[in-house]
Amino acid sequence: MAHSPRPHTGAQALDERIGYPRISRRLQALLIDGLIVPISAIGALILAPQLGLHGVYAAGTAALVVFMLEPFLVSVTGGTLAHHLLGLRVVNRRSGGNIGIFAAGVRFLAKTLLGLFSLASILLTRQHQAIHDVLVGSLVVLKHPEQLPAHEVLGERRVEQQEHGYLYPSRARRILMIVIYNVLGLLAIAIVSASLISERCGLSGRCSSAEDALNAVLSVLWIAGVVASIVLGWQGRLIGSRRRVKDP
Repeated sequence: MAHSPRPHTGAQALDERIGYPRISRRLQALLIDGLIVPISAIGALILAPQLGLHGVYAAGTAALVVFMLEPFLVSVTGGTLAHHLLGLRVVNRRSGGNIGIFAAGVRFLAKTLLGLFSLASILLTRQHQAIHDVLVGSLVVLKHPEQLPAHEVLGERRVEQQEHGYLYPSRARRILMIVIYNVLGLLAIAIVSASLISERCGLSGRCSSAEDALNAVLSVLWIAGVVASIVLGWQGRLIGSRRRVKDP
């Protein structure tokens, strides 16, 4: 049976039956929503002219569909369609209730910008939070952990690196430095690409074998750099947000 997080106050406080999903289930939800939301938005753009909506009004209709499928559903029902399909719920870390609409909007934007990389912090945080959860103070929990096999239900991590003799920068500072490192990494990749790859390859996609190989190498380096920055940043090992040894 999974263990509960530290007690919270409030009528809807999280109780001892809480269980966290494995990262594979979170990944499934992200991929399913990654199909449902854009397909629905494209469908809205196609249907909008049939309703007499063009230009900015058609774009607004598509944006409204995205809003309804993500922030609105998360705030009102506790999850997206994929969350409900997979037996997950998004809750406020402190109260155990649904998160507010503003927090749900910020969460969606962060999840959209970071994509799969946002899930990396699930492997590091006490309550299995993705980066977009950390930003708004949300948790993703299992609706009915008692109905699942034990290996599908995770408890709170009892031992975290913050308890091993170190003082860590705030979460906000670590996340900020991770973002900064990724922006700098992206700029470095862009500079190298502009220097070594021809304009014909960059604009029209007509690349030589050497340019294709270089593009592949740069892509791998970018992905590795993002993952490394997330892991090292959360552990307080990046310059600008390093952990400090506690005084004896």
